[in-house]
Amino acid sequence: MAAQSKKVLAVCAHVDDIQITCGGTVAKLLEAGAQVKLVFTVGFERPGQPSLGNLQKLGASVATMGVKDFVIFEDIQFNDLPLRSDELRRRLDEIMKQFKPHLVFTHHTDERLVDHEVTARTAIELAKRHSVRAIYTGEIRGCSFGFEPDVYVDISDTFERKMAALRALTPDVKPEWILPPAQEAAEMRGKQCGVKYAEAFASWPKKVVPIPIAAL
Repeated sequence: MAAQSKKVLAVCAHVDDIQITCGGTVAKLLEAGAQVKLVFTVGFERPGQPSLGNLQKLGASVATMGVKDFVIFEDIQFNDLPLRSDELRRRLDEIMKQFKPHLVFTHHTDERLVDHEVTARTAIELAKRHSVRAIYTGEIRGCSFGFEPDVYVDISDTFERKMAALRALTPDVKPEWILPPAQEAAEMRGKQCGVKYAEAFASWPKKVVPIPIAAL
């Protein structure tokens, strides 16, 4: 399928998670003409803070990647998803029914943070139910246990946009928590596949490609 006709849905928990896991890839897909929608399943981590200011920062962050269409579940608080998993499933199911994605990005399924794990498992379950053709899980350094990628995307030309999207969230999201790990991960994955910066993903289910004996 040509990128121009692809509908791409990225579903992650917190306001910086999509930018970390697949921000550079999202920017590349948009450049290629794909239609992209982002869903953040948890509201801002500081209850009581003015929503307008936070939403403006999030809007500026995703706009840096080129995204205009995004949704955040502001009423769901940090670590609240295990108790609201049915509601999360209902909301995501409705979004997938309306958007009809061809490709879904989400978290790795074995995560340090419960919001990440519940989001990933729900997104994958619904994507399979809606016959999404391609499902990819991404990593967050320090959170993703046992992550083993089988897909790499060269983001050397969109890396600065990825980092700018993260910087747009500060100081509400502490820069020392996200900027160095995000850059280190992109550099490490880039070295693994022979480019300057890359994002790594695990396909769901994992791809198994036979190699001809002559290629060994």
